[in-house]
Amino acid sequence: MEIARRYAALVLLLLALLAAGPVSACCPTDPDSLADEAGSEVLDLIAGRILRQPREYWQARIETLTADDAVSPQRQLELARAYAGAGQWTLGLQTIDALANSSASDPDGGSVKELQTRIALSAWWRGGSDEFTPQECLRIAEAAAHGSQHSQIYSHIVAWAKSTRRADPDAYLPDFLDLRYFTNKTESKDNGELADRGLSDAEQTLLDLLSFDEAWENFDTIYALSMVYVVTGRQNLAAYTRFRAWELDETGHHSRVAGAVEIADIKPLTILRQVMADVLVPVKVVSDDYLPIIRQQYDARRAYALRWQLARAEYAKERIAAGANADTPTFWDSFKAPAEDFPSMTRPGASPASEPPPAAATHQPAAKPAPETAKSAQSPSVTWITLGVLAGILILGALVKARINAGTTRMQHDDAEADE
Repeated sequence: MEIARRYAALVLLLLALLAAGPVSACCPTDPDSLADEAGSEVLDLIAGRILRQPREYWQARIETLTADDAVSPQRQLELARAYAGAGQWTLGLQTIDALANSSASDPDGGSVKELQTRIALSAWWRGGSDEFTPQECLRIAEAAAHGSQHSQIYSHIVAWAKSTRRADPDAYLPDFLDLRYFTNKTESKDNGELADRGLSDAEQTLLDLLSFDEAWENFDTIYALSMVYVVTGRQNLAAYTRFRAWELDETGHHSRVAGAVEIADIKPLTILRQVMADVLVPVKVVSDDYLPIIRQQYDARRAYALRWQLARAEYAKERIAAGANADTPTFWDSFKAPAEDFPSMTRPGASPASEPPPAAATHQPAAKPAPETAKSAQSPSVTWITLGVLAGILILGALVKARINAGTTRMQHDDAEADE
């Protein structure tokens, strides 16, 4: 019996190793650095260093555009953009609605439908306007999105905004593009999921929306952007982006998903998890030695973004007080940004990283790997670990069984001799 108990204990131990093996081995940590995954421009933008024109600029644009008696679709489109920039959402929506069949284009916002979608969604984020309710803003955005350059992305955002799904503390938080479950996420490769869904331009579109209006600088936009980075295998950049989302949540800019405010800690609902044995399990894809470097980089760039924003606001205030027109091309010529001093993004023990790409558009996704059969992004070593442990259990079982049989035979022999 003692041998049997030892056998059972060993089997339980090996079964525990079998269960733990895939969890620890399925997702190696991302070997890249932040510099490999994004340029400084993207890192700065996520941290809040966003080049938007102040309200004074757009007000000056409105005065310039309305002073000219000439009326053209192009001028009306620029006027609609100026109204939106100045926060005059009703006038912006009314002006662009009159251009429904125009082929005019805005250098910053694209086509009429593109700009109309952006203005309507920005107005929705702000709770609508005096003439348009949030529901009407969504209706306008939904109709205009079909004719925009990024219709797939906008349609996803509208569907997310209209959804009645609630936040669940035991599940991923719903994101704009619905990327949280239906992807074979990996630690450092682009698996082609975005391209398969027609969302290959999702990153640049979300970054453009952040620059379009400050209403987009919210938890849900940043969280959706982090999910884009998770799916494209840029896990270090995803972690960096989540820091910004978490900060927004901590400062009262909560998710618009129903029930999210009622959840005490939103963080676990936004990190990478994989389905293992039908359970969502957190998976570590950023190494313990590099995560502090990501945090340090984010803190430094966030602090700089706040200084930069303050310096720009002070500069604009002084220039306008001195009589300068914010609409003139030379308005910002004499602005001096605060000096930059950011820590290194290089991994511990690695050689200095090369100069990062200048913007998100330069990032080239890796080749799409072969399709995986499971939702968890398992490496080939998982199979060998599993087979090895199973083989060990079988061999150990055979040996112990032989020992038990031998012990039983010996006991029967001893009993027989005792009876004689």
